[in-house]
Amino acid sequence: MPPIDHKQTLGKNTSMAQNIVMDIFSYFRNLASISSPSGQEDEVRKYLERHFMSLGYGSRTDEKGNILFFLDEEGRKLMYCAHMDTVPIAADAHVMEDGKRFFTDRTTALGADDKAAVAVLMKEAERRDSSVLYLFTVSEETGLTGSAAITREFLSPFDIAYAIVPDTGGKVGDVIVSAPGKTRLRLVFKGKAAHAGFAIEKGVNAILLASEFVTQAGSGRLKDGSTVNIATFSSVNSTNVVPAEAVVVLESRSLDEKRLDGIISDLIEKAGKINPDVGILEERLYRPYRHDPDSPVIRFAMSAIPGAGTRSSMGGSDANNLNMLGIPALVISCGYENAHSVDEAVEKSEMLELEKVISDISAAFKLANA
Repeated sequence: MPPIDHKQTLGKNTSMAQNIVMDIFSYFRNLASISSPSGQEDEVRKYLERHFMSLGYGSRTDEKGNILFFLDEEGRKLMYCAHMDTVPIAADAHVMEDGKRFFTDRTTALGADDKAAVAVLMKEAERRDSSVLYLFTVSEETGLTGSAAITREFLSPFDIAYAIVPDTGGKVGDVIVSAPGKTRLRLVFKGKAAHAGFAIEKGVNAILLASEFVTQAGSGRLKDGSTVNIATFSSVNSTNVVPAEAVVVLESRSLDEKRLDGIISDLIEKAGKINPDVGILEERLYRPYRHDPDSPVIRFAMSAIPGAGTRSSMGGSDANNLNMLGIPALVISCGYENAHSVDEAVEKSEMLELEKVISDISAAFKLANA
């Protein structure tokens, strides 16, 4: 089929074809047409509410806007989790498709992260399996802040055995056994203002202090695989004034929590030696997790997805926060490519494979808990 430009067809009625292939793709088209950058997920939530309520599901929503769908409160549960938000570059996504894949005109991202997974979960919900819960979160793309607000009280009275989070690129069904923690630092370097002509010698240039820190800190992947990323460097000033303040914002990630703490401590120490008055805001956004190969959740996933590979990831997900709540949670890959960029795309065959994988996981859980 020639490429279809959905910007030209937006607003026209699209009939939902009866077979499973078209249903999944129709769900995705509808989701992708709804702009939902982090903090603006209301319309996606309403769309999901209409769908799940039409299937007889109950729901609960927390103060942050996360929403959970369920059929009943009895028995052990398997919970799927996907996020409703996208990165800003996927707002008002200009979605296109041909016979093989969904993509864009390269002016926006696609939002397949994570709407490809949401579409598949909408289809899976049609099976009305009472042992399955569906959690859709907000603000995942801004440091997992949506799922960070989820409490055990919100998830009670459900007895949740495992959570499966389809939210990473790569071969569909691969299992992520470990993921990093992430800490963000905001460092405010403080100099001394002075007239840049009459009294420049009396000034202390905060930009130079911050630059010295950036040079010493470095930015990139460390020998053990941990990362440091200098993300922003800013100073608002007039050219005739020696700048009195400069701000550096960075993040660090590591699969090992002690190592992450050590990296952050080292960076703070460097900053303090350069500028004893430096202002420091440290934010632990999420903690790492690592599942033992013989843990129940890994054994369940590997039995439910024959031939699945296992790997570590340097990306965080809602699974980090669910694991912190004591719910064994795993990420599985769902086939999208080049997320967070104008080259983002998802193969239709990968979406169909994800539908099969999710169906197999649900069936395996139901059989194990019959």
